[in-house]
Amino acid sequence: MKKVLTYLLISIVLLGLAHSPASAVGECNAYREATKIWWDGVELKKGQIGRLNIEKDTPLFKLDGNKRKSLQEL
Repeated sequence: MKKVLTYLLISIVLLGLAHSPASAVGECNAYREATKIWWDGVELKKGQIGRLNIEKDTPLFKLDGNKRKSLQEL
């Protein structure tokens, strides 16, 4: 019984490896590269996850360890 279960498990693993999703990944990447996403007339670029509208003056800081440095000081 133990041999049968071992052979069954090996068969399942080998069938899983034989069904290579690499071709599906290639098709998906081709679709991603060809598709442009537009947001209110502006194209989203690779790595961009959104947009931000700043409605009033906002101080910006750069962290240096635990200290905050104002970008005006730099």
